Amino acid sequence: ICTFAEYFTTNMHLPPVKDIISLVAQIRPLIDREYEKKNMGMISYSELVLSMAFTYFAMKNTDYVALEAFLGGRYDATNVIEYPEVSIITNIGLDHTHILGDTLPEIAADKVGIVKEGCPLVTAEQRPEILDIFKKETHKFHTNLQVLGKDFRIENIQIGNNGTVFDYVSEKNTCRQLSTP
Repeated sequence: ICTFAEYFTTNMHLPPVKDIISLVAQIRPLIDREYEKKNMGMISYSELVLSMAFTYFAMKNTDYVALEAFLGGRYDATNVIEYPEVSIITNIGLDHTHILGDTLPEIAADKVGIVKEGCPLVTAEQRPEILDIFKKETHKFHTNLQVLGKDFRIENIQIGNNGTVFDYVSEKNTCRQLSTP
């Protein structure tokens, strides 16, 4: 994410600045009222952005949304989504160690907290000790783990100024010309 507006990209287009300003004006009274009522203190950045994103995508009648987690894991604001279609963990690195843990297995154990009942977990992670953590969690939630290079592959990658286009290929599915901003 390079600009705040990117959180609200729809169909590969950034929203106009006036839409963002209007969104802030629309959601601020709701957030103020809720926090005053419950005396919970200041809203976090991730809660604010997520509230705005849900509102914006609903206004745009968006069919599907790819949400990027903030910290990732069990306590991420995106966990309010009860029935995601898919969860993705690209790989595990030593990020947010002051919150998620000091070691890769500790961080993996927290990040895999995004897994929900029946929702597949897709990953590019290759380290066996991390994949074991993912396998235990997906088993617990009666879902499957799909690992890049083992269960699926990415082909025909084209990177351009307007994003990345690629094909997803597995034994069960082939999705051509997928794109990301």
